[in-house]
Amino acid sequence: LDAMGSAIGELITSHERLTLQQQQLKQASGNLRRLVEQVKPVRDRVQSFYDRMSTTSSGTQTNGSSETSEFDALEMDRYTALHSSLQTFEELITQVQETRVDIDLVSRELGQDLGQVRLDLSQLYSDVTISRLVPFKTFAQRFLPQLRRNAQHCGKKAELKVSGENVLVDKVLLEQLQTPLTHVLNNALDHGIEKPAERRVLEKSETAQIFLGAKTEGSEVAITFADDGRGIDLTQIYQMAVEQGLCPPDVPMSQLPRERILNFIFQPGFSTAAAVSDISGRGVGMDIVRTQVRQLRGSIDVETLPGRGTTFTIRLPLSMSLLSLLLCQASGRLLAIPADTVLDVIPYDDVSNIGPHQWPLDGALNEIDESSISWRGQVLPLLPLMAMLPYDRLPAVSSTSKVVLVLKGASTPIAATVDAIVDERQLILKSFDDTIPIPSYIGGCTILGTGEVVPVILPRFLKPIEGRPMVTTPVPMTVHGSRMILVVEDSTGARRSLERILTHAGFAVIPCRNGQEALKKLEQRQGLVDLVISDVEMPVLNGFDLLGRIRTHSTWYTIPVVMLTSRTGDRHRQKAMSLGANAYLGKPVTPTELLSGIESLLPSS
Repeated sequence: LDAMGSAIGELITSHERLTLQQQQLKQASGNLRRLVEQVKPVRDRVQSFYDRMSTTSSGTQTNGSSETSEFDALEMDRYTALHSSLQTFEELITQVQETRVDIDLVSRELGQDLGQVRLDLSQLYSDVTISRLVPFKTFAQRFLPQLRRNAQHCGKKAELKVSGENVLVDKVLLEQLQTPLTHVLNNALDHGIEKPAERRVLEKSETAQIFLGAKTEGSEVAITFADDGRGIDLTQIYQMAVEQGLCPPDVPMSQLPRERILNFIFQPGFSTAAAVSDISGRGVGMDIVRTQVRQLRGSIDVETLPGRGTTFTIRLPLSMSLLSLLLCQASGRLLAIPADTVLDVIPYDDVSNIGPHQWPLDGALNEIDESSISWRGQVLPLLPLMAMLPYDRLPAVSSTSKVVLVLKGASTPIAATVDAIVDERQLILKSFDDTIPIPSYIGGCTILGTGEVVPVILPRFLKPIEGRPMVTTPVPMTVHGSRMILVVEDSTGARRSLERILTHAGFAVIPCRNGQEALKKLEQRQGLVDLVISDVEMPVLNGFDLLGRIRTHSTWYTIPVVMLTSRTGDRHRQKAMSLGANAYLGKPVTPTELLSGIESLLPSS
């Protein structure tokens, strides 16, 4: 079943790629349709010209013969090779139109078929997932023999009470929880449960109660393990943490939150046992518990009351692979967040900032110089999402945040800003292996149809970074900012080549086919064009005439103009310079030569 689920996941990923390709085909079909619409007037003019054109007596006839020479031009049409070329051109345009219609039809049918395939894959995945579910009681009953055996070994009495017996849980998840819960049970028997004589003194039943329960909470399953023993001694935990160097000795216990003190028990090698026993006290149990739970993309919380007992709550996702993910852009990076952890999405301009917020960091309340917002009666800290990811290097935080996400944190909601929401999709989550340590806030990754690998962020593990300045930088950054260049070139290949070179260098490019189009673009983008690159020989309005119009215009006369042409003779060069060209380059031009010429004309940003 696990292998089948993985195979279906790969098929869903392949479906994403096919869907993207279908969208690209649809876009190409739309572009072809617009081009065909633009060609229609040309075809009509060709047809009109074809009908009006007649053959002169001296023209070369392609279908003339001695049998028709007795007829004059009014009595019988005569055709030249030009007629045949025009007719072939008209037929080709018609064939292009028909092919465009065929492509459009194929694109629509492919989209419908892909939609049906996705429905079938989702249903198949759902069936395989359901087949992996088992009642929780089948898992809980495994602990009964272990409980009796260890309780007898410790000289204690305990019974197991199970709740949520009929809750369906993924069998694979339960198998991987066997070891963590075994450690928790052993610690409860060895450290938490009192001896029968001690329980009688405390007016407790001689038989301790251990509770193991399961319940679903949205898209998660919560597994609870509790006992009614003596609870965790926070003072002892604090003293041991100081001895082991986990807590500075100059920080008094009163300044540490309960959660901080309780989290010490999950540190590697941490143990309060005076001696190693057969079932606990080896200093490895709780560290293993947290590590394995996090590998399952879950979390573990602990709560204790002195004399009343301790409760461990493990929360795990119901689905291990197919998730609804919210794709968002943050500081130029694409990140994914499980949609069920997003409590609210608010436009940045609609939030109400109410000043700085205090975060509990390293055991004390530290004021972070960031905003807070009021959300449903709660005051939430507001930080850029990238500022909550503890990279070793300083995070570059975008200054263009447009959206606020209210996320489900470990204990309380948190508010994070992102640049934009890209999409929400059902995607396959892939886990990382153990080659390198993975941060707890990374749940894995998903692969988009483009092949891009996107990390999946788990909000419950997010927290602010203490003492780390945040670098605010506009995103995305380009080498030349918003520099705009008008490229005037009648050759399609040359024009596109120039576009690629300039765009890659960070310029904004406006392509034009002739000088007349260039004048219209200059009118539309008054004051925005920083430089013009123009060919000399073009239809409608050539480069020399365009240059003359620019130099005599009241506003454009200061725009630098570079002439780029295959006419490299002195006569053409002198003509361009006399009209006011700033540079004269010959074709073909290298990218280095072109960019060097541009840099010398544009003032530095």
